[in-house]
Amino acid sequence: MHTASVSVHHGFTLIELLVSVAIMMLFLGVSVAGFNQYNETQSLLHAGKEAVTTLRKVQKSALSGEKPADCSTSPLTGYQVLFDLYSYQYQINAICDPSTPSITYIPFPAGYEFEEPAIIRFATPVRGIGASSMETTTLHLRKIGATDRHIAITIDDSGSISDANLVEIP
Repeated sequence: MHTASVSVHHGFTLIELLVSVAIMMLFLGVSVAGFNQYNETQSLLHAGKEAVTTLRKVQKSALSGEKPADCSTSPLTGYQVLFDLYSYQYQINAICDPSTPSITYIPFPAGYEFEEPAIIRFATPVRGIGASSMETTTLHLRKIGATDRHIAITIDDSGSISDANLVEIP
């Protein structure tokens, strides 16, 4: 009597395993690239918000007439923020007549730079009325060496500071 042999396979072949691992690696690579892009965007937005916060603090000091100790005998006419592109920092000055004492230096967010130098001036109110002698200025903050996107911060002639807006450059 002759019996037919039936072979039963349990498991997967090597080719099937290699194909499934390759597909999983492809999905992993795409997700890591997407996460890195998302992380860079969030870091850039955070740096922009940090810059806006600094500008708003200086503006608040000017509007409240908050005088530093170096300026105690002179009238305060305002504050100015200088963006030093070479040392990667803001220089915040109280403007007192006849001198301008330097208040503080604040470093730019690590790894970021402003595209062009700028001086932003916030005047103190004169007899309770806000004074503004500034032009509309747009600051561009970007990651050092990056050219595909930046944060735009606009300070208009009334002193209103926009939120940090992400700008994609095609």
